[in-house]
Amino acid sequence: MYLSTIRRYIRKRFRKTGVLRCFNSSFGIAVNILNSALFSRIVIEAAKGNVKSVVTSAAAILSVKLIEFVFNLSAGIALGKTESLGTHDCKMFFYRLFFDKPLKDLCSLGAGETKEKINDDFNTVTRKYASVYPGFVTVTASVVAYTAYLLILDRRIAFVLLLISLIQMIPPVVIKKYLQVNYERCRRIEARITDFTVEGYRGFMTIKLYGLKKWWRDRLAGYHKEYSKIGRASIYTGTAEGVLFEITDKVLTYGTYGTVGLFVLNGLSSLDIGIRAIALSGSLFGAVKGSFSIIKDLAVSRTAEKRLLDELPDTVSPDGRIGKGSIVISGLTYGHGGRTLFSDLDLSIDSTKLTVIKGPNGGGKTTLMRLIAGALGHETGEIKLDGVDPTSLSGDNYPGKLFYLPQDDAVFDFTADELFYMILGDKKDRAEGIVRRFAPDDDQILLSKISELSGGERKKVFLSLAFASDPVIMMLDEPTNSLDEAGKETLRKLLTEREGGAIVITHDGFLDGLCDSVYVIESGSVRRGEGGTE
Repeated sequence: MYLSTIRRYIRKRFRKTGVLRCFNSSFGIAVNILNSALFSRIVIEAAKGNVKSVVTSAAAILSVKLIEFVFNLSAGIALGKTESLGTHDCKMFFYRLFFDKPLKDLCSLGAGETKEKINDDFNTVTRKYASVYPGFVTVTASVVAYTAYLLILDRRIAFVLLLISLIQMIPPVVIKKYLQVNYERCRRIEARITDFTVEGYRGFMTIKLYGLKKWWRDRLAGYHKEYSKIGRASIYTGTAEGVLFEITDKVLTYGTYGTVGLFVLNGLSSLDIGIRAIALSGSLFGAVKGSFSIIKDLAVSRTAEKRLLDELPDTVSPDGRIGKGSIVISGLTYGHGGRTLFSDLDLSIDSTKLTVIKGPNGGGKTTLMRLIAGALGHETGEIKLDGVDPTSLSGDNYPGKLFYLPQDDAVFDFTADELFYMILGDKKDRAEGIVRRFAPDDDQILLSKISELSGGERKKVFLSLAFASDPVIMMLDEPTNSLDEAGKETLRKLLTEREGGAIVITHDGFLDGLCDSVYVIESGSVRRGEGGTE
């Protein structure tokens, strides 16, 4: 259903761009026809020895070319601006649709694959509506206009030149399939290279500590070798296309000269008409070539459009919303990688109370929290947040209604102050105030890039964001990781002060005696633990 929505939006946004391209083409058609007449006049008057008429016609051609240059320059600026704004608006529109995907789908995306689809494929699709479709209209109009003009001059010459121009359909038809295949293969391997590079960045310390540099480098070299192989195939395809076009250009040039020359020499056409036909033939052939070249562009854009649409949600944006924050799990069975983590699990959590979840590593604590947050999907059983499946929650629930803080904090290349403003807007002062409770004498936490902060400083930034958001449901996964004792004490105070409660996964006993409930996850089941006040 998104296909028609996207096409309708893009067509509307690039309508002005298409009109400008068509207008530019119409001007160019008129200029080319006028120049062919002036060029014919120069040759004929030169043969008669009429110098004054030659100079006049040459000056006219120069004037037309100057006007054309000024027109193309100003029109090109307007066209570039309109197209850039249209592309930006369409990309923002696509992002809005893209982020309507349920959280579980967004969390499962590969960084490299998503990047390639959104960037390259999006540009290919928008180019189809911004230039390929308008280009098809303009080249068609050009072919019709030049053919009509030639028909007025001489029907036989017009027919022969049009027939000769069809030779240009051979290269794009022959090459089309290989271009499409290479496009798909290039996008796939580029995605794998990007994913592997991102993984190397995230696991740099592990690679260094365990001496895996050679393994990582060899694997990356293997990907690049495969990419080079695909690239060579693309080069061969492009070269073959270029050679075919070069051959056809020679056939067109000499075939035109010879054919028109024979018409003139045999008295079948006048010299004036012959010169006009030769002068205009290049424009006619270029227009016909452009129409056939669009064949391969459309083939590539169709592939890109299909890949891009695969990234959009299958249904309209979910509209489920969290109210009071009740969490009810019934009959939940969930497994991963052939291992069952939960079997027929029943659990009810009051998110307005302070709840602690404990258990051994690998027991499923984080998985349970991700299931509740909607970051993972489930097939058997039910999870309901105020009666709504978490995978059906609309995007506006995050982070104001539901805030989930994973163990590993995100690393951004902007400051904490900028992060707070982007998420909280004018209420960012709340988060800044909480940061100062964590670090009273360190304003650099707010002013430094998050990527440059230590693990403990990053944790303080994201904990401050969590409490400043004041969500209905707050879920914190190992929030004391990297925190010093002073930071743990501040976190303890913030949790006890908070009226809305929280769900906290921790190995740390810093909340013992303060929390309302304790649950222990072990061997696929959940039981009440000690340490809660209830």
